[in-house]
Amino acid sequence: MALGLCYEKKKIFAGGAYAPILRRLEAFSDEPLRKALASHEKRADAVFRLDELVTAVVAKLKTRGLSSPYLKSFVVARINPLRWIKGEPPPLEEVLKTMRERAAKFNVEKIRQEDLAATGGAPDDD
Repeated sequence: MALGLCYEKKKIFAGGAYAPILRRLEAFSDEPLRKALASHEKRADAVFRLDELVTAVVAKLKTRGLSSPYLKSFVVARINPLRWIKGEPPPLEEVLKTMRERAAKFNVEKIRQEDLAATGGAPDDD
């Protein structure tokens, strides 16, 4: 599906942070393969556009001195609207659009190392 196409287009794509979202919202299609592939390619491009914004936020967090191997997952979790939606989720395209908007407005100044530790992502200071 879209994540597989992302890996195919960019061999070193780090898409694990997006897998839970895509897994929840993507489904197999009854459309002919050519038509289905075209729609999955559009979704993969949307994931790439989102990843560019998330990568920029991660770079800003690193510039502020925050460090964790889970920074990307942390940012994706913070901009993911699905965690607040009860019931039927919106279509994937709408979710990715919302995530891009949130990533563009992400305020790195509000994030502290303790926020990362609370998610289990930061290493102990022992």
